[in-house]
Amino acid sequence: MIVKDIEESKRSENLASERIRETEKRIREKERRIREDEDRERNDDRNKPDIVKILSRGVDRSGDGIQRSDLVQLLGDALNLLTYNNVKCPEPCQHETNNHKEYENNYDFWEDALRGNLVEGIEVNLRSFHLMQWLPSSPGRYYTPKAIRERQNAEQYLTRRGRHREYLPSGKEAMFLGGIGSVRLGARRFDSETIYLLGASSTGCSHQGIPVMVPDREYQKVIAHLQKGGCLANMEGYLRVFTANEILIQYDKQIPKYAIFIENINVIKPSQDLLVSVGVTYTLHDSYRVTDKSWSFCSFDPTRDDVSSAAQWLEEYALRHSGRAEILSDFDEYYQHFGNDAVEFPVSQIVKGNVDSSRIRKYQGDLGFEVNLNIQRLIMGDNYSAGQGQVGAMGPNSQATGNTFQQCQSNIDLPSLAHELETLRIVMRREATIPEHDIAIGEVAAAQTAAAQGNGAKALEHLKSAGQWAFDISTKIGIGVAIAAIKTALGT
Repeated sequence: MIVKDIEESKRSENLASERIRETEKRIREKERRIREDEDRERNDDRNKPDIVKILSRGVDRSGDGIQRSDLVQLLGDALNLLTYNNVKCPEPCQHETNNHKEYENNYDFWEDALRGNLVEGIEVNLRSFHLMQWLPSSPGRYYTPKAIRERQNAEQYLTRRGRHREYLPSGKEAMFLGGIGSVRLGARRFDSETIYLLGASSTGCSHQGIPVMVPDREYQKVIAHLQKGGCLANMEGYLRVFTANEILIQYDKQIPKYAIFIENINVIKPSQDLLVSVGVTYTLHDSYRVTDKSWSFCSFDPTRDDVSSAAQWLEEYALRHSGRAEILSDFDEYYQHFGNDAVEFPVSQIVKGNVDSSRIRKYQGDLGFEVNLNIQRLIMGDNYSAGQGQVGAMGPNSQATGNTFQQCQSNIDLPSLAHELETLRIVMRREATIPEHDIAIGEVAAAQTAAAQGNGAKALEHLKSAGQWAFDISTKIGIGVAIAAIKTALGT
């Protein structure tokens, strides 16, 4: 009888897995048809070549707002990006058996992950995955049974508005709960090595993919492809498991927090037809309660279009329907797409541990979520910047001793400066068009090295040589420590 029950359980489990696979197949087919429709529209509208291809948009005009439990997920997705600051390479798994996994698609990886079949340090090979700058804002949620049901429900609310596909109000929240959303993060430093945070996806959809950590020696193989959207590649690495002690807000506890530390990349070819979805949560019109929020998202193809068009659409929508673009968190550490004071928890500040403690405590009081006290002491302790209510906290490689930062004589936090100059150098390299730009990039790299070595005077000397273009780019992407340092160097 027991054997029979076990066999019946296995059959039921296999049947459920098969249904999920069939569902995913139908969803991928629907996404493919949406892309084909948009491609036809793009080709038919030859008189408007400047129109940006936005694959789909999700909006909320109902006025009901996001449910409180769902807002905890959105806030957690943003604040838990701090987890990615721990980019150390995992120790290889020493198990004699089951210490190697190879995947050809996202589904199989996340199925193993959700079933608890993966352990820290296991060797993981990804075959024919698209590597891109964008990674899922909620890795793995897309493949949970609940998320699949939510996306199925959202399909009935997909309609057309003008040139674009758009989800009606009842469908927008279902898509968020279905795992839609992506984020772009900058580089990190660990043991004097630069590590880049990227996304790997077999389908080319960023929100379906896997976070990967790529050391500089491998990043150099793909940087030219990433600047054009991404590349198809085979990758080998080791699984990094983020424990509960590394996560600020505990939610979605059934979804393990994983990333793959990549040791080797073999590029196959440039990517085509990728899909990146970015979203924002904004304050509802005429509401003064922090929990009265609504959500919207927009998709684009990074091999053809730039994220700035999607960001512009999102900001305009928030302004149109709330009267002010007050956004909970953004999605890009490289660029500041919204106004200086428009974002409550900017990604560029979260990853450095700079979180408005009074604001997060207000959300905590209203929503009742738990905060990991081990991490709270790092980013919400007693080290406040005078007059700003911001936390004098620990970002990548930074230190806080007592109530002060480790600073140079010109009052610049050198570890934070080194981190921000890494981001600045990457963005400058992407936007360089003339030989003088290459010279400026070299000066920024030299300043980064000097700052990392604690030599503030030398860093300022190189930043002075980097000149106005470096200042303009740093202002554009909103990296405050670097802006202040370059202003000091230029004497402005």
